[in-house]
Amino acid sequence: MDFERDMIFELEAHGGIGGPGGQSVSGVGGVGGVGQGPQFHVSGTSHWTCVHTTPETVVSAALVTTKQRKLCPLPVPYFTGRQEILQKLHRYFDQAQGTRLVYTLHGLSGSGKSQVAFKFVEEAWEKQCFSDVFYIDATSEQTIEIDFKLLAPAADNTAKGGLSWLASNHNDWLIVFDNANNAEMDIEKFFPPCRFGSILITTCHPQLCIRGVDAQVPNMEPDDASNLLLKLAGRKAVEDNKKELAIAIVKELHCVPLAVSQAGGYINARGDLKSYLQLYQSSCHELLQQTDIQGQNQNNMAVYATWKLNYNKLSSSAKLLLQIFSCLHHQGISKEIFEKASLSELEMDDYDFQVQVYEVLAQLGGSNQTWDALFFNDIVGELQAYSLVEQNWHDQSFSVHPVVQQWSNHTIKQTMDFMQTCVLSIIAMSCGENMKDFKYIRRMLHHTTRLSPIFRKPVDSRISVLLAYIAGWQGRWNDAQALYCAHNKQKRLLAEKNLDTLTSMNHLASTHRSQDENNNIDALHVIGLSGRKTLLGEEHPNTLNNMHWPVYTYSHQSHWSDAEARQVMVLERRKRLLGAEHPDTLTSMHYLAWTYSSQGRWSDAEALQVTVLERRKRVLGEKHADTLASMHSLAWTYESQERWSDAEALHITVLETNKQILGDNHPNTLTSMNNLADVFEHQGRDFEADALRQTVQEIEQPKNSAHQLLPSRIKPLLLAVLEKIKLSIPQPVLEEVD
Repeated sequence: MDFERDMIFELEAHGGIGGPGGQSVSGVGGVGGVGQGPQFHVSGTSHWTCVHTTPETVVSAALVTTKQRKLCPLPVPYFTGRQEILQKLHRYFDQAQGTRLVYTLHGLSGSGKSQVAFKFVEEAWEKQCFSDVFYIDATSEQTIEIDFKLLAPAADNTAKGGLSWLASNHNDWLIVFDNANNAEMDIEKFFPPCRFGSILITTCHPQLCIRGVDAQVPNMEPDDASNLLLKLAGRKAVEDNKKELAIAIVKELHCVPLAVSQAGGYINARGDLKSYLQLYQSSCHELLQQTDIQGQNQNNMAVYATWKLNYNKLSSSAKLLLQIFSCLHHQGISKEIFEKASLSELEMDDYDFQVQVYEVLAQLGGSNQTWDALFFNDIVGELQAYSLVEQNWHDQSFSVHPVVQQWSNHTIKQTMDFMQTCVLSIIAMSCGENMKDFKYIRRMLHHTTRLSPIFRKPVDSRISVLLAYIAGWQGRWNDAQALYCAHNKQKRLLAEKNLDTLTSMNHLASTHRSQDENNNIDALHVIGLSGRKTLLGEEHPNTLNNMHWPVYTYSHQSHWSDAEARQVMVLERRKRLLGAEHPDTLTSMHYLAWTYSSQGRWSDAEALQVTVLERRKRVLGEKHADTLASMHSLAWTYESQERWSDAEALHITVLETNKQILGDNHPNTLTSMNNLADVFEHQGRDFEADALRQTVQEIEQPKNSAHQLLPSRIKPLLLAVLEKIKLSIPQPVLEEVD
């Protein structure tokens, strides 16, 4: 006898059968005895299936249904996808053979954990996998106790009574603890005291995954998410008939199920796919916090509202850390950033700003150049408890969901400028004044790229120099130049032997060089080198940097022997002090190879260039500006030996990479096109060469004269620096600047 879910039934139980009639003389027996035992009648609505029914099972189930306990909610009618995780649940619970099974679904609020659980219950019910399903609202201990009271027999109307009843009910039942999001609650104390039965938990706390099996409920796949969006959008989606628009929308929403549902409801009620996409790109915060539309969660809560509930439970330090994380790239966030910055001895010129930065670090575990790792871990633990932050156990880094970043940034809209500037300063401090840890700096580049829009905003002068160095690593010369210029403008007290002044002179000369401005480079570098030798010593990294740059002047004047001697000396010292694969060492090798090429020593040049290229690919990456420079130099060496095919392959790689990173119209891209055109011409491929050159001409013609105006903007700054530090510059040099 099987009972179907939601079935109205009546049950009658009578006493035992009466005894046999008495023996008769006339052939008719006496009347049977009266049946003994209790007699009662029960009716109610059932939400359970009883397979292999016994009288005991029927009676116990009937006793429960009279309490009108909560029924497990059905999944939303438009439930879509999630087949992989549903299959995992079925495989796990199918093994139930009288043993306790526990499965925890965890993930970000709005990721669809409850809906996955409801869908599993529905499918399991149809397959008759469980004798009964008991739904428990696990929002708090109070809601749990209320629901267990509904399971208790009348004689013991308590939560404990409900647990005891389940422990005595030897069947394959399932308990669903839904929304167990209270980090301080011990949910295990609400497990029935027995070794059988199945338990399914939904929570945003990974810490609850302490027993049984767990799975993170990820965002939806783009195809499933777009199908869900189109279902909810209804006729509006049919009219648009554009799947690609739906894909574009769900990608903007990063396929968060609740956000997709909310978008579908909005489109159905107020617009179409195209207008929603445009509106989201301009007003995403307003859309994600609306609460008056269909298609949200079972509590009719918007995406932002679900996260705000958890955000309000965080400590002030945890809120601050989430805001900082939201300013960074959403992946690869390392605790080293805050530890290194807290231990930094950097003294900013802007004392008030430095105090503000250190106050921020103090709330995260940094105080008086010390670091409290345990305190920081506790703060991160708060964020992890609500799945607002996830940890990559492979490299111990953290990540934040991009939509959570959008929401968090919205919460600090009033102080966003300060927060971004503060975070950028913390990164610069963590890199250190000497910038020696190039592997660490490389890991920071994607964070500084996210913050690049504020690179040119006013910031402390010492921080400007560090940020300029980082910008140079990325080949962003315009940002580097702007930061160095800002540094010089902010310096009030300059002196010839002041290290900051010498640094500014060197960077300014380097900027001129990167912009192909040769005037005054020699004077600036020679003065800077002399000052560094006096202040720092001949083997200090800053001194070696400055020793390297006069080589450019020697080479420009064809003093090859002087250039080579200095380059070899710097290269050997850098190998010894920094290592063979440090970017500065590779730079020395690169320029020594260039000197060899300029003298026609192709074999020597090629050997060095091949080594530098392979090491830069490994250390910096194949798309780094220095790696591309190595490719270009090696291609030029091949050209000089008429190895056109080898040169062509390298030029094509450089061109495609520049297009991808810088765009079709960037000067570096146009230079790459001209270089490739030269190779085509030498191969007799005139048509291809002419086509490339024609493309370059068409791009360059409409350009304004901004690049020609650059030297005129630089000259006043250079003269101001020279005047302030009162250097004795030969008159011909000054006249040349004028």
